[in-house]
Amino acid sequence: MKKKLAALLCGVMCVGAFTGCSSTELAYLQMSKDMLDTMEACKVEGTMQAEVDFDALQGFAKDVAKATDGKFDADFDGTEMPSGKKSVTVEYDMNMNINTLEYDMAFDVTYEGKKYDLGTMYYSMTDGVYVTSDTLWGAYQMAGSFMKDYEDSYLFSDAFAKDLKAVLAADPYIELVSMGDMTGVDMDAAMPQNGMGDLYDAVMTFYEDVLDGFETGMVKEISGGYAIQADGREVAQLLLDLLDFVAKNPEQVINATEAYMDAVMEQVPAGTAEEAAVAKQEMAAMFAEARASQNDFVAAVKDMSTFLKGTLQDKSVAMILDSFTYKAEVKKAGDGFDSTATYDLTNKGKKVLHLTSNSTMKQSAVTVTMPKKAVSIDDLTAKLEALENKYNPVTGVTMGWGYDGASNEADLFKTREEAVFFGSNYDWTELIVKDGRAYLPLRVICDALGENVGWENATKTPYVMQNGQRIDMKGLLQDGRAFVGVRDFEKLGYTVTYTSYEDGYKEAVIAR
Repeated sequence: MKKKLAALLCGVMCVGAFTGCSSTELAYLQMSKDMLDTMEACKVEGTMQAEVDFDALQGFAKDVAKATDGKFDADFDGTEMPSGKKSVTVEYDMNMNINTLEYDMAFDVTYEGKKYDLGTMYYSMTDGVYVTSDTLWGAYQMAGSFMKDYEDSYLFSDAFAKDLKAVLAADPYIELVSMGDMTGVDMDAAMPQNGMGDLYDAVMTFYEDVLDGFETGMVKEISGGYAIQADGREVAQLLLDLLDFVAKNPEQVINATEAYMDAVMEQVPAGTAEEAAVAKQEMAAMFAEARASQNDFVAAVKDMSTFLKGTLQDKSVAMILDSFTYKAEVKKAGDGFDSTATYDLTNKGKKVLHLTSNSTMKQSAVTVTMPKKAVSIDDLTAKLEALENKYNPVTGVTMGWGYDGASNEADLFKTREEAVFFGSNYDWTELIVKDGRAYLPLRVICDALGENVGWENATKTPYVMQNGQRIDMKGLLQDGRAFVGVRDFEKLGYTVTYTSYEDGYKEAVIAR
């Protein structure tokens, strides 16, 4: 129960950030709710701009590392980091249906005076997350501007770019996340019966009840709206104050949260009527247990507060907090809303990072149409890995086994001429150790090395084809799989190096 209560507390802290129950703070929250109520179908346009001084960032990273008293390496040379001041601007145009939690967002990025089209992203609470293939193509083109150290790599060669563009053009849409696969829940059935409006009311009531008596002083009324301003120290103190408030008012927090969860369960169906009744009984039992163990709740809160206070005493943490400031404004503008936000990171009087965002939200009869057909991220990854193997082939593999006495599994590490960009150089596989000799799965090793494996059923003989010639690779057969001795890979023209260590760990390097 203590862990459940701690998780509950984290949720309360997240929703309470920068807000309390002063008249100004409640009015600000009401404006936020009005935005959601009136903007059920809307268009949002905005820009985000980041200005980074990479020289100052490198100095800041060194200072933070030094402040850790040797816990981290302060030797930060920034060889793969740009130098000087850089600016990145993101422009986006979004159609959004808040009531159904769907949106599509087209965006462009401008870096060093060049604009990159990053296509469109689609999000649906019931369907998942999709992007256009233009998104990946634009990101690839933009990466060429960032990754100057790799300008001579195969990754940015004309031949690779041509093949990559062809792969992406074959499928205009890419499914990044399937909501059903990710949650295992029928999201259509899990949506509120009456849309999101009643839930917004429940959230507002939750704020008022759970934070009754708590004020932050960070929200100010301005002409047409509200402003929030805080620095890193104030944010840290806010969290400590909120923890203290919750520790002194555990029953208030529990009661408000139970009322909110009841409201959610009324709006979101929990299966059949019988299943819904059982869910409500379980929820009531959980909160009854919470009330009966308020001392545990308070103890968990105080443990969090003690941990946070200790963290804030760390020199490196204090340095980061002292460097950070945040400002935001939300205003009513005609039939819509305008919002701005600014984030700054400063070190020793130098501006390290300056991030600004501006957006305008207006009512609009928009329609969000989700892609009907898309390539899965797994299928796309397989195609990209095939490109990787074509232009950056594996030159050898290192197998390791016997760690902690295990002798039926081996780690497999692939060696290439360049770093891998798509996929991974690590894998694992089974192996057989018999009469002191290690046998590796032929197909797994040959697939990694790009060799073609065949099988002659009449003689039960596996073989490898090289330059039109067949090379038999006899060994052991187990569960329909062929395993061959480590040294047998020398038949294919590879050099095999075998090492046995005192701790029982074995290593075989198969290289061209």
